[in-house]
Amino acid sequence: MSMGAPEAPAVWEAQFERAEDFPPTPVRHRLVLCSTPRCGSHYLGHRLRAAGLGYPLEYVNAANLMRWRTRAAGEAAQIGAPAPLSPLDHVKRHRTAPGGIFAIKVHHNQLAAFLAEEPDPLGCRFVLIERDDMLAQAVSYAWAAQTGAWISGMAETGTPRYDRTLIAEKLEAIAAGRAGWRAFLAANAIRPLSLSFEHVRAEPAAAVAAIAAYLGLDPSAHRLPDTEHGFAPRAQSDGRKRDWAQRFVEQTAEALSAGQAVPGHTPQHARPAKPRSLQRVVGRVMRRIRRRKTDPGPTRTPHPGRGRNTDPQTETS
Repeated sequence: MSMGAPEAPAVWEAQFERAEDFPPTPVRHRLVLCSTPRCGSHYLGHRLRAAGLGYPLEYVNAANLMRWRTRAAGEAAQIGAPAPLSPLDHVKRHRTAPGGIFAIKVHHNQLAAFLAEEPDPLGCRFVLIERDDMLAQAVSYAWAAQTGAWISGMAETGTPRYDRTLIAEKLEAIAAGRAGWRAFLAANAIRPLSLSFEHVRAEPAAAVAAIAAYLGLDPSAHRLPDTEHGFAPRAQSDGRKRDWAQRFVEQTAEALSAGQAVPGHTPQHARPAKPRSLQRVVGRVMRRIRRRKTDPGPTRTPHPGRGRNTDPQTETS
């Protein structure tokens, strides 16, 4: 965290605690949860941990990566290692489940950081989790951005206020993130396991079993226990979020009727004019130069007494 920033909430700090570590285990399976903010990936990640299928958190989130780098350096100094492990290798050492399963949650805007840290990204298996109700996701995203409560248990540090522009921005960001993940996976001929948050919430055991089978593991060996791990999320429901969604839909319909821009659509008249290309600008300048050469215009008579005297007899050396 930057200097001067408030102390991080205990629930956020808990993810870095040694008590959350597994005994060192060689990595045999690598799983990536392909996500976007507020899609339910945090909820799914803790169900996977409870079932022994890794511990997928946002390890390459910029702030988190800094913390893991610091932890890796401290461990290297403690054991006298010549150099610390990379942040992700350090995480793999301590967060690979006993069955050899390392899992990580990666939002699309963290993909570049993941590719920079992971030496063999295409050797991973990918689970694409999306939320069927994208508007509810956008409202939740806007709510979390205003309150600072990104997961259950975090205290709200700001007051949520309905903001149509903010919700629209979050909706566009989610759509871009989802499209980005799909493009990346398609470009690399990866067929992910696709899950919806609504299905995961309704049938978490079935979702966990599907992921175990996708990894080539026996689902019966990775069942959800009756009790949950202590550091686990709870639903963050609030009736005001549903009110926000309804209000947003009504205002979007009004904006569309008025010919205004709405998420996914910008009217032709509202689009910024495209700048002229350099080729067009150069062509216009060259035409002007050619016209001046072929049509020099009327000869101008110098005003007496003005200008430099060019008579060679009067110039001095």
